[in-house]
Amino acid sequence: MTIQAGNRGLAWRREAADPFTFLVDVPANATNLTLDFQYLAPVRGSNERISVTRELLGVEWENVLLYPAGPAVQAIRVQPRLKLPPHWQQASGLRGPTG
Repeated sequence: MTIQAGNRGLAWRREAADPFTFLVDVPANATNLTLDFQYLAPVRGSNERISVTRELLGVEWENVLLYPAGPAVQAIRVQPRLKLPPHWQQASGLRGPTG
């Protein structure tokens, strides 16, 4: 995972007591962060839902969103982006930025 504030890379570490918590020292003048990471989904032999095949990608956004501690999750606005393989098409029940 990489985290940037503007063009500046930020160091991060996991919280020892909670592996789902990442600790980052964000500069006081940062207005937004850019996070890039890869999610490795189960593909077989697991009790988890299979969400990736050669023909289908089922994105479970609750498994791939990162958000800051503190504010209510409902109050946080995000701009998710998904890079699909060549020749794939997307379909979604999510509304776009204009509603």
